[in-house]
Amino acid sequence: MKHSADIPIHDIYPIIEVTDTPMYGFLALVVIVLFGIFMAVHIFRNRVRHTVLDERAERLSKLRDIDLNDPKKGAYAICEQGRFFADETPQIHEIYGVLCERLEAYKYAPKVPSIDVETRELYRNFVEMLER
Repeated sequence: MKHSADIPIHDIYPIIEVTDTPMYGFLALVVIVLFGIFMAVHIFRNRVRHTVLDERAERLSKLRDIDLNDPKKGAYAICEQGRFFADETPQIHEIYGVLCERLEAYKYAPKVPSIDVETRELYRNFVEMLER
């Protein structure tokens, strides 16, 4: 058998040049996917933040509109709506605790007198602190 450099070999393909283009395309795809994930997280966080702010405004409105002429229902409503705001700051937590403590007398008795002036003033201060 004769081996010669002149005989072409048909089983081996010639060397081809590999370009960097597929790598750039892959990097562009990765950047686009990461940007999409970032935007999705950003939009989700904004929706959650606006939902919390909307809920806060709604509860503050309910708290502000409580009718104190019915002391029993008013006492329950103040404590229920105020619980949402109790953990915002230590001062609000403290006033909420004092306010609920003063309203306990109006919750459980069958017949209750109207809410006293000091408790009404404490309620107004509580609402004013929340509005700031």
